[in-house]
Amino acid sequence: MIFDACRNNPFPQASRGMEKGLAAVGAKPPESVIVYATEAGATADDGSGRNGVFTSAFLQNMKRKEEFTVILRDINAQVRKDTNQRQTPAKYDNLTHGVYLAGFQEPSIPQVLPIPATPAQATYEIGDTGPAGGIIFYDKGNDGDGWRYLEAAPTDQSTGIQWFNGKDLLTSSGKTEIGSGRHNTQLITKRQGKGNYAASLCANLSLGGFTDWFLPSKDEIAQLYKNIVRLGLSDFAADMYWTSSELSANSVYTYFLGTGTMNINGKNNASLGHVRAIRAFK
Repeated sequence: MIFDACRNNPFPQASRGMEKGLAAVGAKPPESVIVYATEAGATADDGSGRNGVFTSAFLQNMKRKEEFTVILRDINAQVRKDTNQRQTPAKYDNLTHGVYLAGFQEPSIPQVLPIPATPAQATYEIGDTGPAGGIIFYDKGNDGDGWRYLEAAPTDQSTGIQWFNGKDLLTSSGKTEIGSGRHNTQLITKRQGKGNYAASLCANLSLGGFTDWFLPSKDEIAQLYKNIVRLGLSDFAADMYWTSSELSANSVYTYFLGTGTMNINGKNNASLGHVRAIRAFK
């Protein structure tokens, strides 16, 4: 039994025992469900259409092939939402089994799919596009130390920026060999701190879904020139680029990608400026 008759009492109070709404149900017949559009003593919302809020929600859900009390739970939630919590349907049941108004939906048997084989790790050639959308410029031949390839960002990160953060100090980032750029960058940013300078620009870079970029070391950028720029595989500017290999408290190695020439310049020389971040991966 479903009641959507809990409206305001149009008759004098003497004709009924309550001021508004219907009374709570008393005895419940066995194997029965009694549903009211709202709680005892409350009135139901008429809504703005042909039916009240409760009836509209009931009609939208009654054909679902699910157990009736589950459907009523969802109707209850919908009515509360549509009335801004002002109306809560009431349900009284004395059931010992499930009730299905629109039939029973047989559960589907999930298809068991074979576990796909793990794809082989991708391999790259010099000049290929890397995982971050950059260009592969070095292959170590093995994945020792957690990396095999070096990938340069597809574009410069700056064309006019200082190497340091206003301090002439030795950051102990003097390593020059291939594989040392990440180590150097970490030391530089730790010592220099916040600010807009070459190493921080790389360390804070998020590109192609990756955030593991760093400023290349002296030998790393030399490989970039040898394997990519010299062969015309990319459009690097014929200009000076910063490296992460420090020489002294106020000087650092720079690399001219126009001719493949290594130089030494002051850290505060912003006229150099070019920065191209790289990353290592396997």
